[in-house]
Amino acid sequence: RLKANMLSSMPACFNLFGVLRSQPQFLDLVRATLDPQATAIVRVECEWAPPPDEALADKTAFDAVVVTKRADGNTHLIGVETKYTEPFSAKEYAVERYRTTHEQSGWFRPDTAESLVGAATNQLWRNTLLAAACEMNGYASTASVAVVALADDSKARVAVEGVQAALREGEARCCSVPFERFVDAARQLGGPVAAWANQFD
Repeated sequence: RLKANMLSSMPACFNLFGVLRSQPQFLDLVRATLDPQATAIVRVECEWAPPPDEALADKTAFDAVVVTKRADGNTHLIGVETKYTEPFSAKEYAVERYRTTHEQSGWFRPDTAESLVGAATNQLWRNTLLAAACEMNGYASTASVAVVALADDSKARVAVEGVQAALREGEARCCSVPFERFVDAARQLGGPVAAWANQFD
């Protein structure tokens, strides 16, 4: 997929986070899109997950992970899921490890696991559980998930809204960040990140 379909989620992620993470303006871009409280970037990785025994004991991974530092000294992990042309996976997984993390994390409202097993939300539910596992295992002080998709991606919107409804903190734990917001923010920042953004014309 990486070499044959430049619009699939993997190259879309690499073209955003892999290309821009070395730019001096990357922190400003992260502030404008993912974490307005960020004062520094601690880590940026594509295709990342912690060891299985510290996560969900499966192959669930983030398309990208961005760890920021905030003014209070705490760190925040953002697990990114990118979608550009393909939808979320429709396969339904519901293993015991997921339910255990769902209940023990404290992220979710009571008795909501069953509502997230369905095809519309299953993949994003697993991404959110992975972020919760990262927080529980000390990869950052706090964690959340961001879905980076086109603004008019209705299936991504349904997935995000479905997971948000089950979360105690909604948008603070799972949010949608349109690709268009990254492009617009990069243009406003100027310099090399603006040059990157202008390639979308």
